[in-house]
Amino acid sequence: MSRTENCSISYSVDQKKEAVNALCSQIKTGNEEELIETLWRTLIAFQNHPFYTLSGLPFSYTLKTGRDGNYTKELFIDRRKNSKSLSWSSVLKVFQNVLKSQKEQGKIPFMKGPKSLGDIRGVWGYREIDSSK
Repeated sequence: MSRTENCSISYSVDQKKEAVNALCSQIKTGNEEELIETLWRTLIAFQNHPFYTLSGLPFSYTLKTGRDGNYTKELFIDRRKNSKSLSWSSVLKVFQNVLKSQKEQGKIPFMKGPKSLGDIRGVWGYREIDSSK
């Protein structure tokens, strides 16, 4: 996974749509290494994007940057004061759990809360990303 992305880039709506479409395409092809790299690029594109928890509370995230200016494997969730970070391994665990559930159910599953996502900690809700918006 490349972590040498330019940390100062801001992504447009079209670039975000392109990232989601690329991720959806990779999910269909099933190449795990490319899928993980595409997920990483999608996470980069959606930094500071407004999301909402299932109960309607707003949040966003940023990726931590290291001393060298490159991204590390840590997301900082911005929902409330003293919010915790979320590790890349937790993101991958959630993503893999959702893909597994999708395969079993034949559709994108509704995941209610952190425990249904694999008992990770922090503010992390999965909702279907509508690439038509």
